[in-house]
Amino acid sequence: MKTGIQKFPQRGEETRDRLLEVGILLFGKLGFDGVSTRDIVRSAGITLPSIAHHFGSKEGLYEAVLEKIAEHMAANIAAAHTEAKSILGKRTASRKEKIKALEFLLYGHARAVLQNRPELVRLMIQEQTRPSKALTPITQVFEDQFMAPLVMLLADVLGMKPKSPEVRLQALFLVGRVLVFRVARHLSLNTMEWDDFTPVRIEKILEALRQDLHCILANSATKQRSLDRKLKPVRARTASTYKA
Repeated sequence: MKTGIQKFPQRGEETRDRLLEVGILLFGKLGFDGVSTRDIVRSAGITLPSIAHHFGSKEGLYEAVLEKIAEHMAANIAAAHTEAKSILGKRTASRKEKIKALEFLLYGHARAVLQNRPELVRLMIQEQTRPSKALTPITQVFEDQFMAPLVMLLADVLGMKPKSPEVRLQALFLVGRVLVFRVARHLSLNTMEWDDFTPVRIEKILEALRQDLHCILANSATKQRSLDRKLKPVRARTASTYKA
């Protein structure tokens, strides 16, 4: 009797997990409208009522699939997000520490994008073209745990305000430099004459991303020095006026 009680919830969890896995595969390949509930249960090897029992409907399963992807995203960037929050909350953090946290955050996201299963990325791309309420968990993770600290760190290092359009554009450009390898995966692989994104090749992409980041930081520093030189005579005249 005791054994039967223990096994039943385990089978229920296994069925739920199986439905989520099949949902990721089918929705990622065919989209929400291209998949029927019969397609799902046939691929999962279970009965039709299982969807209603665990998720209520196909829509409920789809929302659960995207929520699972959001949890996966959060787990992938958790360490980098924690480090970024720590540095942003540290008043004595040096510029070097901020840049290191910035790199860690960018690399964490980049690895998650490049190493993720293709169907996960396809699902997110599909939702970007036709967003639904199911996208909300992914949007919250992306904005709160990645983009917000990324913009804050970048603004801090550049000496600009986080709401500055220039800072937000630079942040999006850095993110886009990685996303292109997934959104245009076939074209990217053909251009690079690669057959896949191996760990070594991913490191090459990350190195290119690092160089782009440091170019942005160097250009900003150059502009600031140029501005300081232009303002120096003005500041000197102002100072002499006050002395007089």
